[in-house]
Amino acid sequence: MSRFFYHTLCLLTCFILVQLRASGNSFTFRKYQVNNGLSENTVQAILQDRQGFLWFGTKDGLNRFDGKEYRIFRNNPLNNGSIGNNFIRTIHEDSNGRLWIGTDNKIFIYNTATENFSPFDIKTAAGVSINSAITAICAENENIIWIGTMTQGAFCYTKDSGKLEQFTENDDFNSVESNLVWRIYKDFSGNNMDWNPRRTEPF
Repeated sequence: MSRFFYHTLCLLTCFILVQLRASGNSFTFRKYQVNNGLSENTVQAILQDRQGFLWFGTKDGLNRFDGKEYRIFRNNPLNNGSIGNNFIRTIHEDSNGRLWIGTDNKIFIYNTATENFSPFDIKTAAGVSINSAITAICAENENIIWIGTMTQGAFCYTKDSGKLEQFTENDDFNSVESNLVWRIYKDFSGNNMDWNPRRTEPF
């Protein structure tokens, strides 16, 4: 980074902070926890869907918040349409408005019209299905979804064809740095996907 750019960035940051302070805007933070209806205090994932609902993934269920009340979704062995695992790690909304819920074991897709969950049971050409903890779900575009796992590397799912591809460590053709993929990102160009094998965020 050049010295000129660094100084310009510092001045711009100071200017923004001064303007915010001068505007007199105040921010109010409200804390929500189990006492307020949340199923569990450890929140692993947060998403606001296109309908405006806030979704919170916790270690003990999926929570939907409408601004006033929580609705909690948990596994119910007597209901085939319930979510299959209560440990929610990541949440993604696809181009069709369906929610992809990454759990500690598999992905479950929530249909907002029927309010039912269905397991993502697609297999690769080699017969591999996703049965690891899901760490990341990221759309490359409306048709392609990338999935990060804790032990199985990364998967690429093409919705139009229904094709699922696996990318693993030490694979000559589809290789990733580690079979543990914590995060998947689309780069600034929008043309490439990057994955991070560490808990820390990339710079």
